[in-house]
Amino acid sequence: MSDKIINTFQQRRQLEQAFSDLATTTTDGDLREAAKSIVHTFDAAQVLAALLKRLDSPSSQVRGGLGHIAGLLDPEAVLPALRNVAANRGLTPQARLTAASIAHRYLGTELPHVLLADLNDTEEIAFQSLREALDEARHNRHVLLEYVMQMQEHPEEIAWMVMGMLERVVPEERVELLRLIAQDQRAAVAKGALNNLESLALSGTMGAARALHTLRSALADELATQAERSERKARFGGHAYTPPATDGWRALLSSADPNGSQSVWLLRAPEQSEHSGVLLGFVHNELLGLTHFFGAETLDKTLLPQAAPLGHPVTVTMDNGHKAAMLEVPFDFGRWLLAAALATRRKL
Repeated sequence: MSDKIINTFQQRRQLEQAFSDLATTTTDGDLREAAKSIVHTFDAAQVLAALLKRLDSPSSQVRGGLGHIAGLLDPEAVLPALRNVAANRGLTPQARLTAASIAHRYLGTELPHVLLADLNDTEEIAFQSLREALDEARHNRHVLLEYVMQMQEHPEEIAWMVMGMLERVVPEERVELLRLIAQDQRAAVAKGALNNLESLALSGTMGAARALHTLRSALADELATQAERSERKARFGGHAYTPPATDGWRALLSSADPNGSQSVWLLRAPEQSEHSGVLLGFVHNELLGLTHFFGAETLDKTLLPQAAPLGHPVTVTMDNGHKAAMLEVPFDFGRWLLAAALATRRKL
């Protein structure tokens, strides 16, 4: 009996640690893998109980992980539990709002609005969530992406509320979030974010002109033109952005598979520390454009493949541990492939 109690206690501690580790992931892929590991490793009832306990987490990163976990559990068990949380006025507003958000985004079920009708000060709750996301983002930029992805699941007025709340934080902290919001599929929201970035760039806010410069490539048609025009205004106003030199960057290209897809890696050797290597990888398909993307900004130099002369093969290790051969190609060609893949994707 004592061994059983000890084993149960150890499993509970392992489960608690697994949930805590959600906050340490740095990419969406890592977050999804952590969620899968939890669901596949522990008892479903225990996982659900642990999930419900954390719905009031101030971390948008953790809340995103909870959503991924909920989406992997039996909806017949998860939905009633989330509905009960949303309806329980004795719980915190954050927990209740998170329960409703997870049900909508990850389970495709809109909970009855009457369950949350008593929550009057939702804007202040939302501001606290925004403030916490901005604080977390100083150490983990992925937090802001998760925040924006959650925001996009809500009606357009929520995006406008978030941009309004950004007026309450210092200008430099607004830039990265506005850059992400500017890529919203809803044109009015994207234009609003671009207008805000233009105002920041014209006032010389650090990073604003750079954000507009990057959005010229990330956006399409009218929005890309707006970003370019705004950057030009900032330049004429004395706040020009000059892209850094590409010294140290290289590109690798795989052979095409039967579907016509090729992997492209853009790499940069560590600069200041041995753990600042960058690897940005994507899959390019002539018909579908960019179909997959991954990246890391804190790689040890030993994890990056050795450089080879242009046109020579390089042996790399894939995620599954298998070895593969890629071709060393000019970095500008790798960048061109990325631009072409994005352009193709936008036309679909």
